[in-house]
Amino acid sequence: MTVGAARARRKATIMADRPAGNKPQQDVENTSPPRPCCAGAVLRKTLSILRRLFTFRLGTVVIYRHVELRSLTCPAEVRPVNEESIEDALAMDDAGRVENLRRAVGRGERAYFAYSGGKVVHRSLVQSGPGKAICELRVSFDLAEGEGYVHHSKTAPAMRGRGIYPAVLSRIAQDWRQRGRRLFIATVEANEASMRGIEKAGFKLARRVASLVWFGRCILQKDLKVKQ
Repeated sequence: MTVGAARARRKATIMADRPAGNKPQQDVENTSPPRPCCAGAVLRKTLSILRRLFTFRLGTVVIYRHVELRSLTCPAEVRPVNEESIEDALAMDDAGRVENLRRAVGRGERAYFAYSGGKVVHRSLVQSGPGKAICELRVSFDLAEGEGYVHHSKTAPAMRGRGIYPAVLSRIAQDWRQRGRRLFIATVEANEASMRGIEKAGFKLARRVASLVWFGRCILQKDLKVKQ
């Protein structure tokens, strides 16, 4: 037997005696799960930042001050909110918004609900001064001691157009007037329906403010002439 043939025979014997599971490293199939690719998530995040970076919002915010008490009726019962009734807002808001509402009340803000058929169909918050009120389009103004700012008002879509919004504002204004406090509210000038409801509740236009929002922040805020 030649030397080469002897070597080949020994190698064949070694391979035959090796356990089936003990394969050479290069023959073992890689069965570990593939690493998740994060390229898609990075791309989405980058695009989101770029959209915010190159997206500007320009608009006009109108700020109203309450000047006249009016008795308004609507097909809903308006009630101040307490800790026990906050959960009622789940009838029209998700759990996250209700938790935000709870935190606002915990900070000392007052909340009002309007009920129809035993369910909440409107909610409004009132911030008390002193402090800074943040309006639509990130417009801000200072609240003095004893002043209030109505914000985060919402009426359930199915109940809109029935006078609930101005009736809630009227109730809030009555409570604030009893305390001898001035009351403000704001909306965007493009929201004519909101402006009509505000004016119906006895509010008068006090300021018009142009706002330029970039990257989620108001980078320019300028008072405009109030239309007579």
